[in-house]
Amino acid sequence: MINKTYTIHKTFTLCVFLFVFMTVMTQRVPAVEKKPATSTLDESSQKIGTALRADKAVFIYFYSDIVEDSADEIPMVEKLAKKHGAQVVSIDAMKVSELRYSYGVEYVPSVFLVRPDRGVSGVWIVDFTEKQLEAALTSNTKTSESQKKLAEGIKKEMPQLLFFMAKWCGYCKRTRPEIDRFENDFSREVNVVTINIDYENSMAQNYFINGVPVILLLDGNGVIRKRTGYPAGYNDFKRYFKSLGAGMSVKKASAK
Repeated sequence: MINKTYTIHKTFTLCVFLFVFMTVMTQRVPAVEKKPATSTLDESSQKIGTALRADKAVFIYFYSDIVEDSADEIPMVEKLAKKHGAQVVSIDAMKVSELRYSYGVEYVPSVFLVRPDRGVSGVWIVDFTEKQLEAALTSNTKTSESQKKLAEGIKKEMPQLLFFMAKWCGYCKRTRPEIDRFENDFSREVNVVTINIDYENSMAQNYFINGVPVILLLDGNGVIRKRTGYPAGYNDFKRYFKSLGAGMSVKKASAK
């Protein structure tokens, strides 16, 4: 009799639990109309490109929800940006891993200042002040030829290939024919910029170039989408830019 009563009680309890559980879940997860998902990466890229083409500087602020306090300085950066007519694009580094890798982000917060007249012109990691950001935002230092060519690509909404190299670098010498061949064939589709780090060290630092060769592939919004190096070559570049939507029609057949 005791076992039978216990069994009935147990069965009744289980039924009540299931009823309550289903009721709660129905309230917490209401039926909603499904909408096409929009990539956070594409949204961020479009915001950055729109601002740059409007001649506005952009602060790209990388943070993470799992790192305490990493987003705390966003209001300060937004206030500074508003003061100078700039734009802030905040990105969760864990959710948009492609940009985290392409920008070389290892710690958060990391802040990149992108100016329409010179590309990335300042980087701050973890500790920074409003004064530091404002100084870089308002700086009027002379732009290099590489920066000018990069700025032209941003205005024309062209994908870009940035080739960081040095004359003393053996792997750079092996990579250079691939770059030249690619530029010869696709200069109408992709803006190719060669940067000698011995003459443009500050530019190399802003793009986290710790060794050469390094090749950065940018989309039409001026956003770094891929970071690569030797032995990447002609076919790799062609394949990747095609995946970004570039036409990639050959201007002139290559010799090889």
